[in-house]
Amino acid sequence: MKKLSLNKLMVLSCAAIFALLVLILSPIYIRINADIVLRETILTDFVYLLIQLFEVLALAVAASLIIRCAISQNAKKTWQLVGIWCAATSLRRIITLIISFITYGYLEDLEIFSTWVYTLFDAAQISIITAIVLKIAHNHAKNTSLKQKAALRLGDSLKNDIDFSKIFSRTNPYTKCALAASIVISATKIFSRAIFDVFAGLPESLTELAAMVIGYLSDALIFAIAYAVCLLITSRLYSKDI
Repeated sequence: MKKLSLNKLMVLSCAAIFALLVLILSPIYIRINADIVLRETILTDFVYLLIQLFEVLALAVAASLIIRCAISQNAKKTWQLVGIWCAATSLRRIITLIISFITYGYLEDLEIFSTWVYTLFDAAQISIITAIVLKIAHNHAKNTSLKQKAALRLGDSLKNDIDFSKIFSRTNPYTKCALAASIVISATKIFSRAIFDVFAGLPESLTELAAMVIGYLSDALIFAIAYAVCLLITSRLYSKDI
């Protein structure tokens, strides 16, 4: 069986996750909010949480493929993956707008504006991750080259196998990249929540305060989820190539 390229893996993963978000979860969420009775129930928060989790999953999968490409290939091919991701997330948000228009019969200017803001935000986020990952990959390649030259001078051979037995290792470029990507993903979630809380104002009750605390804790949990996904996928891609 022919191995899929990273570009095809990016297209397939984006298509699968974004199709779930756009065609199933987002329409359900829009319908719930359009219903006066349902939007006051816990079902609204549950569906919203699912949407947030799958958005993180989509970004973590994309980051994993970018990490693998940056370490095993080159910067040009890595940025090609970023282009595919940006095109896919733009298409996803445009389709979501269309579904919203079909449901309500109109679109608010704020809704259109926020769609483009989030699209640019997604592009900026993945670009920051890519820039950091490429830097780590470059340093790893440079250090490996120096070690190989030193080994040749001593008449030895240098093993290039990467050890994934530890959850994190400073000698493993994949875990370092996964850590950096997870920090960016989690930090941007916390940042966007903080911006929302600034405009929303201080909590007026213990219930609102508890909800705010739980929200920030869930954003911190995103770090662990993103890191686990990145580590799992990159280790699998590496072992298959080896």
